[in-house]
Amino acid sequence: MFYLALNVVFGSAFMLILKWVQSHSRADILTIGAINYIAACAWITPEVLGKWWTLADIPISGFEMLSAWLWGGVLGTCYFLAFFFVTRAVRHVGASRTSVVGALSILVPIVCGVWIWSERPSSWQWLGVALAILSLILISGRGQEAHFRWSWSTVGTLVAFFLLAGVARLAQQGFRFSSHVELRSVFLWATFACASIPSFLMLMWRGRPRKREWVIGVGLGTVNILQTYFMLVSLRYFQGYVVFPVSSAGGVVLTALVAILLLGENVHRRALGGIVLAAASLVLLNWPTPD
Repeated sequence: MFYLALNVVFGSAFMLILKWVQSHSRADILTIGAINYIAACAWITPEVLGKWWTLADIPISGFEMLSAWLWGGVLGTCYFLAFFFVTRAVRHVGASRTSVVGALSILVPIVCGVWIWSERPSSWQWLGVALAILSLILISGRGQEAHFRWSWSTVGTLVAFFLLAGVARLAQQGFRFSSHVELRSVFLWATFACASIPSFLMLMWRGRPRKREWVIGVGLGTVNILQTYFMLVSLRYFQGYVVFPVSSAGGVVLTALVAILLLGENVHRRALGGIVLAAASLVLLNWPTPD
């Protein structure tokens, strides 16, 4: 449970760092995002190089290897594009709402799982879908916060972030169904390598980052890797139907609490109700399906 708690902490830290940078720092958020992916790629490279020499002893087909690269590329592309939308979403609607929208993107792989991989959600999971839709309506509806301005641009930003985060989760599901589990490090390296290439080009175009941006960017990339690492460790000790709901729902609640209590984010009671419903829906969406 200790590793699962760390996964929740580092998963929430990503959103909260973005919120803090936009509210209390003069650093350029896009530059930090680019450094984040480059740093994450640098962190995962030694592991994939060490793992590469052992893959020859594992019966892995060419299709499985190609699948790991392709799904990793899809995930990396989504990561890079989603960063532009998540930073805008955090600025306009806050870290707590953005965290919920990202977490509820699990609806995308659930729907695709039904149609593509013939998965059959239980009655509890369908109830979770209904609660998720209701929570999105509450969270994105008009509130009384002075800083929150509702517009079609805000709607488009949230929808784009929701879809990109959903496709990112779908890429992870695609890897699980079509590739070998021992290729996980290759999959992760392909993900961050794909995200770091356009990030490097963006840094070349935007100019040399300042020292503060390097520090925050490397820290954000480290958070990215650590939350993934603790997720994998947690899955060694607990079943997925325990890890995923606790990680998702716990991340939503922790992000909201810290954003409200420490970062001064003002959230209306209607949105708070949506956050509570979102946490409940995430638990139901990940409820174990009977054999």
